[in-house]
Amino acid sequence: MTALLRCLVPLARSGPYGRAVTRVSATYRVAPGAVLTSAPDTAEDLAEVLVHETQHGKLAVLHDLLPLHRAAPEAVHRVAWRADPRPLAGVLQGTYAHLALADLWARAAAGRTGTPSARREARARRDSYLRQVAQALPILLESGELTPAGREFTQGMERHLADLGRLRDPSAAIGGTSPAGDVR
Repeated sequence: MTALLRCLVPLARSGPYGRAVTRVSATYRVAPGAVLTSAPDTAEDLAEVLVHETQHGKLAVLHDLLPLHRAAPEAVHRVAWRADPRPLAGVLQGTYAHLALADLWARAAAGRTGTPSARREARARRDSYLRQVAQALPILLESGELTPAGREFTQGMERHLADLGRLRDPSAAIGGTSPAGDVR
């Protein structure tokens, strides 16, 4: 994070017409290294926002350098983390960000410094993100809209998911039996 995050922009916790919102965060493709966010409730929530939004920035830069998909904006897909259907670009962005969050919480769950309660919460968050990513990867791989580089990138995410699943339960790896790999 220290190598990538250059600017943290505070946002108000109000939405349109002054309505209160629980949490707002964003990144802009034209401003890699900047994260916009309302004040999270806890340090853990701040870590999650920073990891999530930094992943969006990283993937946007990578896609600009090496296109990962030729997705039509009108093609939409259902994902576990949003109520509204997402274009393939949004599925790819969300999958990459949620995989990093699964990794973050897997590390927290495995840590020795947190309380038993904190480690339980980390395991629950990890498992939720693992399920979300496991549900989204087939959408990407079966879409036909990934470039060869995008397919390779997505297969790398699939391998990382399998590794995280093995850490969770060595007898049942989420994401199949792909060989070990890393997408960090």
